[in-house]
Amino acid sequence: PLFALTFFCFLLLFFQPAFSEVRVIQLPDDALVPEAELDLNGILHIVYGKGDDIFYVRSADRGKSFEAPIQLSTPNSTAVVGGERGARIAIGKENFIYVVWLNKKEGGVGYARSVNGGKSFEVKDNIVEAINGKRPTDSPDVSADKNGKVCIVWLDGRLPADPNSPISSSIFISVSYDSGETFSANTPI
Repeated sequence: PLFALTFFCFLLLFFQPAFSEVRVIQLPDDALVPEAELDLNGILHIVYGKGDDIFYVRSADRGKSFEAPIQLSTPNSTAVVGGERGARIAIGKENFIYVVWLNKKEGGVGYARSVNGGKSFEVKDNIVEAINGKRPTDSPDVSADKNGKVCIVWLDGRLPADPNSPISSSIFISVSYDSGETFSANTPI
């Protein structure tokens, strides 16, 4: 029910100006916690979780059909999926695609990038640097612009708690200026 409502809102916001119909689409594979982006060519890109894994699918016909899913997570970067936790997607310069997820096995943030519109992906098991062997993270997200800048943010529990807010976590960021090829050191905001 929540999934259908979320996708209905997405379709209403993004397809209504371009098309006269709004419809709920069924995702493949019993998808959990999906997130979608529409690129400049009208291709719908969706990431979702299933079990401990993250998948990517694309549709060139507004969700009527999907290409075969591509698994992005690896044995070293299994995902935490459920509730609000799932993969996040952004589209940047030249329709490059960026995906992040919470790494269940090692802690940290799994990362995948496609430079060919979602036909294939390069995967990094973790972009979070370990401090004292730990990577306690949560809620990663990604954004990208049309100039090649990619920002990944997450809640990070590696720093001491703030005495004024002991249940809060620091927010960290890692930035790329070369379309996600390399990233800056993990930096608290």
